[in-house]
Amino acid sequence: MIRALIPLALVLGLTACGSGEPAGAAAPQPTTLVVLDAGHETAALAPNSSMRLVSKGDGEVLLSAGFFNRNEMARVGLPARAAWAPDSRRLFINDPGNAALGAVRVFDVASNGVGTERTQAHRTAVAELVRMNGCVSAPEGDVATAGLAWAADGAQLYVLAEVRRGTGGCLWDRVASIIVVTDIESGRLLEALPADEARRRHPGLPGA
Repeated sequence: MIRALIPLALVLGLTACGSGEPAGAAAPQPTTLVVLDAGHETAALAPNSSMRLVSKGDGEVLLSAGFFNRNEMARVGLPARAAWAPDSRRLFINDPGNAALGAVRVFDVASNGVGTERTQAHRTAVAELVRMNGCVSAPEGDVATAGLAWAADGAQLYVLAEVRRGTGGCLWDRVASIIVVTDIESGRLLEALPADEARRRHPGLPGA
């Protein structure tokens, strides 16, 4: 069986790219996480009221920019949690997948109601937890991530990464969970702290 690995060097190389230097980590902003449950339709209105995130209750998630403009954005495990960015240009979904692991999924949202997924926030958070445990890589399913709060009006995201199981060579014996701040546009890591220390520094952070 071949396991997907998160290579630390690759992720750090990607986050080092780009000509612009993002600002340092901004303070978390109040973020409302909407629960997307199985069995019934749930809608979350964007802060600027331009469109809605719609969960049909069967795993299909849509963006609705009007009655005749509904675009499928993703399929997710349920229950999931979702939150719009303050500027209504992005949203994240904490997708449990098919198990109790899960990953944060970030989407850019265009004015026409089309969402484009970005994967770097999850990968950056996992890579940093791997690095802080003195490892080079780890099986993809060993670490779960979840979005906690937006910052800088949606330019940055606070992400929880935590060890859920150990199936590879990493012993996970240094730190079990961290909270990182990532720059969404560049994928850069702006801050990384053990989860308890991050919550002391930012007491307004919600739970996962």
